[in-house]
Amino acid sequence: MENVYQTPISLSMQIEERTYYIRTSLMYTDLTREVLFKVFKYLIKSEDITDFLSSPEQQNILRELFQKNVINRYDYDLVSGQGLNLERFDISLLIRLILNLCKDNKQKPQSGWQTKPHPKDEGLGADLLQLRDVRNKIIGHRADAKLSEAEYEKTWAKITAILLRVVERVDSKPSENFEQRINKYKHINVDTDNAKVKRLLDELLSNKKDFDRHQEKVNAFKLQFQVYFQTTPERFVRYIKLLFDGGHIVLCGILKKKLGDNDLLEFLEKKKETLTRNIEEKFTSCLFQQESCSDYKKWDVFLLASVLLFTFDDDLSQNEIMNIGLIKSARVNYAVLALQSLDADDFMMNWTDLIVCLKDLSRNIADDDKLQVENLIERYKKEDEGGCDAEEYFKQIRESGVEEKTLNDVYKETITELKDSLNKLSQKYITFNQKHVFEFKLLTSCENEEIKKRAENLLENNLQASIQNLDQASDILRGDTDKLVASIAAHPDVEPVEVKQKCIILSFKCSSPGGLVHILDITHGDQFRSTFRNITDELHYIYGYAFLIQGKCTLESVSRVLKMINKCKYEYIKPYYIYHFSLLKELHICP
Repeated sequence: MENVYQTPISLSMQIEERTYYIRTSLMYTDLTREVLFKVFKYLIKSEDITDFLSSPEQQNILRELFQKNVINRYDYDLVSGQGLNLERFDISLLIRLILNLCKDNKQKPQSGWQTKPHPKDEGLGADLLQLRDVRNKIIGHRADAKLSEAEYEKTWAKITAILLRVVERVDSKPSENFEQRINKYKHINVDTDNAKVKRLLDELLSNKKDFDRHQEKVNAFKLQFQVYFQTTPERFVRYIKLLFDGGHIVLCGILKKKLGDNDLLEFLEKKKETLTRNIEEKFTSCLFQQESCSDYKKWDVFLLASVLLFTFDDDLSQNEIMNIGLIKSARVNYAVLALQSLDADDFMMNWTDLIVCLKDLSRNIADDDKLQVENLIERYKKEDEGGCDAEEYFKQIRESGVEEKTLNDVYKETITELKDSLNKLSQKYITFNQKHVFEFKLLTSCENEEIKKRAENLLENNLQASIQNLDQASDILRGDTDKLVASIAAHPDVEPVEVKQKCIILSFKCSSPGGLVHILDITHGDQFRSTFRNITDELHYIYGYAFLIQGKCTLESVSRVLKMINKCKYEYIKPYYIYHFSLLKELHICP
């Protein structure tokens, strides 16, 4: 692992930012819990929370909240029947209970319960939502356990103002000066010998390990295709299979023929300077290890092609050099080819080039090998060969580390190209003749497959309710799914269509370039990612497992619109002013 030198100043800053975080977290956790108990008693007009929760009426409500996934099994056991235990109530549970058992129109935030409170709303309901948001942002999403000085000052002032305001409202006789108690946390000992500090850091470390594990899983090569594509492109899988299987046979055949009676190890040693100068060390290192280079049939097609091109260049025809270069280039540029495979014409051009290349090269190899190549070509022409064993080939791509562009690179470039094209159309007041459906894919990752399916069903049901604007009892995720849908549909030309589940596909349609740009901006923005984090926190709370949700506009929908713009511009689009005039005419308004 590379050692990174850190100056005393940078180390000091890290310690200081960690201290800011710990003090803020301890102050918030300890005092917010205390204040929320005061709020609960104030709203139920009783000092006996246990008696209130034990009543048949409240127990029925709590049972409904559990059935609707508003509270999880663990918390339901804490608030129901004989298991009722106030000592084990945490901030999350207290806020859920207050918001669901003690809602009062007098306390309702100005902007409602399902949206972010207005900054100037200092009502009790708004303050409760603000405290919940602070918990999500500071406790739930700070795996690095650090706060900059500016964040610290801002967050501390915000929590202090809210707590003081709430205490003044609900507790007419505070036991001591509450502000002084808050300020004591600014000087609290943050050594790991402090039990509270150790518990906090242990919890953060556990959360970070869960997140890193799921991030690693989602970044696995196979899941890259699941993130960026609605379905793994069947054409691309067939292409990769033919490239790897057929390419390997012809390159091994050519290398065998060129070597003749020469010993491979001695030959490589003679060409060592040339190979190390032209091929990266991570690939050439295995060439000069006796146990790994003796069988070139185990080499990757990239390494085979590179050795041939850099050691036999004088002994290869121009046609052979071109064809071997094509195999090497295709091997390196897999991500570009994956995108191009979405278009039938682009795929057919790449597919034909590969077949011609393999047939040309196979003329100079053994007859048995040539027959194998011909059989592979016929086999992979069949669409059902793009099937479930694709992971074996993805593994070869992943393990070799050979790539000029990753799928993420190609995705970013394609999004940028589409946005540039759409903005040019908007500047010319051009719109589309028809609405285009744009798809956004949500990929959920969880170690427990059964829990993952249940979470996806819950998320899909809430998204469906948000799209259809169903007036039903609010679920635990409904506020966040409302935000997701509303943020995309905020543009007047963008209309939600449906939610499909195989993973989860959220579809919107619009007929203007500006509407599509809006979708791209929103779905790649920080606020969108923040809402995802809230949803993962809620799913973790409900099911007790760590989740990771990734969301991307599918490359299929991006590629479809981009192709329409580039190839069918004059057929499918018309000046905006004509569209606008016809709209005014329909409304009987003269422009």
